[in-house]
Amino acid sequence: KRTRILFLIFILAALPAMSQNGIDLSVRVGLNIGAAAPTSFPVEIREVCSFNPNFNGTVEMPYALADSSRWAVVAGLRFERQSMSIHARVKGYSTEITNDEGASVAGVWTGDVRTTYDAHQLTLPVAIAYSLSSRLRLEAGICGSLLLS
Repeated sequence: KRTRILFLIFILAALPAMSQNGIDLSVRVGLNIGAAAPTSFPVEIREVCSFNPNFNGTVEMPYALADSSRWAVVAGLRFERQSMSIHARVKGYSTEITNDEGASVAGVWTGDVRTTYDAHQLTLPVAIAYSLSSRLRLEAGICGSLLLS
């Protein structure tokens, strides 16, 4: 069902661009390598037994609004998935576990930890682009995301 909604959003977003000049519309499909992780590895994690970043695909439909110069404004919609599974041995690891009913327990854990993370996001990137040539464009900007799952 989510795939159908995403497809409908992209089709509706493309309709205004089909009738206007000066708009470069494209579709990007990609693969994110890596996973969600803290910036530094916590000292409480003693050993990573297994790590699987899973399939983290991305589908994006960016618009490039260009004038006659090399500058453009780029905006669009991106649907992306970030997921991973990890099995680690920890010592003195502070954690909180919440079940489906909302009950939780918190404490310090020593032993094996198995974590699965899976998130789907709808992202709105906005950037300024400079075309160095017809094949190379530099982009810099910001984005905001809505967590769907």
